Amino acid sequence: MILFNVDSKSTADSKINKEAIKDVFMKVFNDYLGYCGSIPFSAEFERKLEEQGQYEAFQKKFEEKEGISWKEGREDYYFVQEAIVGTIVDLGIIDAEPSDSNGGFGDGLWWEGMDCCHLTAGY
Repeated sequence: MILFNVDSKSTADSKINKEAIKDVFMKVFNDYLGYCGSIPFSAEFERKLEEQGQYEAFQKKFEEKEGISWKEGREDYYFVQEAIVGTIVDLGIIDAEPSDSNGGFGDGLWWEGMDCCHLTAGY
């Protein structure tokens, strides 16, 4: 069981955002699991790496390349994109670097209500 105060974990726009409670829940849930709670698509990326058995190797290789731990670097996602892509290329997770500016991350990974339910049901 995870207990938390929604207002203490929410952002400034939570009073006008219809998805605020779901967003706060997912933030706390991802934090609880050790994933990046503040950046939902980063948490999804970490979850996918974990499912593939590559998360630990990714973290180690990222730190070798960037000189900081993944847990420090992930909060600066937009500044470490090249290191992220380079790391997953080096590990053979993808064959070549994508040509788009964000390495293919963050597109289409925002939470839908049903995704939230299915994801948390496994825990």
